[in-house]
Amino acid sequence: MDLQYSQYLVCELIGRLLRTNSSKAFEEEINNFKKRLTERGYPFNFVEIVLSEIKHEGRKQSLAKKQKESKWMLLFVTQFHPTVPNLKQILMSKWHLIEREPLLKEIFEPPIISHRRGLSLKDELVRAKL
Repeated sequence: MDLQYSQYLVCELIGRLLRTNSSKAFEEEINNFKKRLTERGYPFNFVEIVLSEIKHEGRKQSLAKKQKESKWMLLFVTQFHPTVPNLKQILMSKWHLIEREPLLKEIFEPPIISHRRGLSLKDELVRAKL
């Protein structure tokens, strides 16, 4: 696991501790959290740097709802068939063309592929209405 992803996970867990604990319990939980991280092999300097930025005074700010920047989501809906090639791989192989353009990069998120169920033999033979 890379260090940047580890830092992200630690920050998420700290945010959860901050939202769910009072000030006294928070300090105790942070100390327990430091101990668990060092026992799991995280470097002591890494733990100290990440946890030194977190104070219980920032609780109100972390509890406030944050506005998410809205981006357009590209949704591809297609009927599932086992012989169709992996559309996600095909789209992501060309996604660098959109990311290369600054305006498009700000507007679009990577695509989501959704499959719907095709008609089965039962759907063809059985009437839904009597």
